[in-house]
Amino acid sequence: MSAVTAAPPARGVRLGAAPGDLVDGAFLLALVGLGLLGFHAVYGGTAFLAVGLTGTVLGVAVSLLAARLRQPLVAEGLVAVLLFFLLGGALAARSSALGGVLPTGSTLRALASTGVHGWKELLTTAAPVGASADLLVLPYLIGLAAGVVGCSLATRTRVPAAPVAVPAAVLGLGILFGGRTPVSLLAQGTVFSVVAVGWVAVRHERRRDVTRSASVRRNRTAAAIGLLVAAALLGQVVAGALPGHQRVVLDRYVVPPVDPSTLSSPLVAFRSFTPGAPHSLSSADLFTVHGVSAGSLVRLATMDAYDGSTFGFAAPPAHATGATAIDAFRSVGARIATDAQGVAVHATVTVAKLGGVFVPSIGAVTGLSLDGASSDHSPLRVDQVTGTVLDVAGVHAGQVVHLDAVVPPAPTPSQLASASPAGDQVTATIPHELQATASTWTAQATGAWARVTAIAAHLKTDGRYSNGTETPPLALPGHSTGRLVSFISGGGDVGKQIVGDDEQFAATMALMCDAVGVPARVVLGAVVPAGGVVTGADVHAWVEVALSPLGWVSVAPKLFIPTTAPSREPPQPQPQASATPVVSPPVVSTVIPPDDTALPSSAPSNGRNAAKHANTAHRHGVAAHLPAWVGTVARDVSAPIGLLVALGLLVVAAKGLRRRRRQRSGPVLARVAGAWRELLDAAADLGHRAEPAGTRTETARTLAGLGAGTALRVATAADSAVFGPGEPDPAHVTGLWELVDAARRELVAGLPVRRRLRAAVNPVTLLRAPRAAGGRR
Repeated sequence: MSAVTAAPPARGVRLGAAPGDLVDGAFLLALVGLGLLGFHAVYGGTAFLAVGLTGTVLGVAVSLLAARLRQPLVAEGLVAVLLFFLLGGALAARSSALGGVLPTGSTLRALASTGVHGWKELLTTAAPVGASADLLVLPYLIGLAAGVVGCSLATRTRVPAAPVAVPAAVLGLGILFGGRTPVSLLAQGTVFSVVAVGWVAVRHERRRDVTRSASVRRNRTAAAIGLLVAAALLGQVVAGALPGHQRVVLDRYVVPPVDPSTLSSPLVAFRSFTPGAPHSLSSADLFTVHGVSAGSLVRLATMDAYDGSTFGFAAPPAHATGATAIDAFRSVGARIATDAQGVAVHATVTVAKLGGVFVPSIGAVTGLSLDGASSDHSPLRVDQVTGTVLDVAGVHAGQVVHLDAVVPPAPTPSQLASASPAGDQVTATIPHELQATASTWTAQATGAWARVTAIAAHLKTDGRYSNGTETPPLALPGHSTGRLVSFISGGGDVGKQIVGDDEQFAATMALMCDAVGVPARVVLGAVVPAGGVVTGADVHAWVEVALSPLGWVSVAPKLFIPTTAPSREPPQPQPQASATPVVSPPVVSTVIPPDDTALPSSAPSNGRNAAKHANTAHRHGVAAHLPAWVGTVARDVSAPIGLLVALGLLVVAAKGLRRRRRQRSGPVLARVAGAWRELLDAAADLGHRAEPAGTRTETARTLAGLGAGTALRVATAADSAVFGPGEPDPAHVTGLWELVDAARRELVAGLPVRRRLRAAVNPVTLLRAPRAAGGRR
């Protein structure tokens, strides 16, 4: 029988898990699961928990197998990395995996990118994120790492409490990346502590070398359980009496991708949509909306802050909590949480000549997607407080947006009459003249809605509509403090008339409502005509007021904007206006300058972007003659090939470190045994396994039959060093290693390059259990 064959498992190596190891794995799995519960506030559902626990099971299995085979930590980590990439497509990044299971190049890139950059995405994406942007990679990575590290600490250390640090770290991550309020104080506080203390106690008892009767063990176990239960109940009672403290959550300290305070006010561009204005878009098709009825209000932007110059967007206050904490434009997952009640609507918006960055939307948005853009890296951002949707890449012709929304029912007159002002905060600097006028107009009104309708009635009855196209114009653009004071006071060619367009009427209406205690904000949007094709002439501004318990209620343009044209009157002295200058509307976007842009944009642009576009254009020019499938194949193939090359280099490096340790570390006899093991490992890499019961001479004869005649000299030199009198000198060991190198060269001589490379990256000798390398005579 040949001395070199397929080797059975090494003697002395346990391939099954010890009962204590299984107990440690069960405790670890339970504690990691409790820690992962903290992510429920941001992920929603249970998919994240299933993925995280699966990763934990895989990590525990890898660690237990490595411990049973007595493998070093580097081998354990290498297998964990392989599992992360091989199974990540099926568990966490299924959208790019082949058949939802096999990883592709896109899958490997998504796993690597999300594992590094996904933490920021998790903080800046509005909850619940679900499986969007491949963010399920994070609980998978946390679970896998916790399983490997926690089980390694349990099997490789004798400190009973050491492995508890790993699930405690997972619990901390769940708090830092979770919601502003705990998911479950009972589960993550009391239960986690009880299970953790129980695990430490079990490990402590296991380490003690004491023999006890079964009855003693039962009594001690019962007493321990009783103490833990009593401590848990006491902790629940005491915790309720302790003073509260602010929960530390990282999204308080992360700057959102879009700073609302830097967005240009779209209201100042209103006259771009009116007839007679320069570059007017009044007759241009801006967008087409399907899925809503004629007369519906479609929102472009909702502005909830007035600084005395323009209506804009309020940034969330520092360390905000509650609803105001999400008042920022954030990327969203596949589902957007909302408390709104009403009719579910699915609408499709096809953009034409709208331009800018504001995307049409309706009601309370619950779902959002963009044709032609990856759902994992969508440029769409949503302000969940105002319902405004942005495309940070810029809205362009031909763009198709799919919207899922809940449209609240119109409140009844009785509901409006009984409603009171809500507590929503609106940031506004209200001119004194508007405050005084609003108080006069609402002196006889009782109730919040009555005050709103009183202001609306005065504006519609006393007001006159003009977009300033007369010669000379009767109404200037803008809605600064000075412009609104002159608007409400009259003067000049209009006398005592209130003359303006949607911009002035909506801004004045909102500020007057704020002045009488009803929070209000301005909306720029459109009234959908029959057929759904929205032109510039359909664009209007209106107001929303916050009423309890109805929420934000729209005050339609027809309720407060007049349709009567003004008359020209003899000039009168102009009242003294505030120092705030009139703000003229921008005509062209500051960043995205298409010929037909209507709304201003505030997306950042700089020289680096220009250079990036230039480089991209150059690359596209070079590859323009190649078929499209070439680029796709190249992208999908390059990542797995690069990963395989990197793993191969890691295997080669690990073998080099092993050889160096065998050749230079330890006593002389250990280096002799290491030389023989090096030769056997070289043969095993080529597929030749040594028979465990064979002597060195028998094994060397088999290797000589494979072309490595020097193997016989290696066996003779090793036997003489191990079994000879005295300890061999270092020169003998050096000569032995030279003979090993010669025998290895003989083994691969004449083999094709492909087989040599395969042997070089073969990890079998790194993963199998080490055996006694002395051999028999």
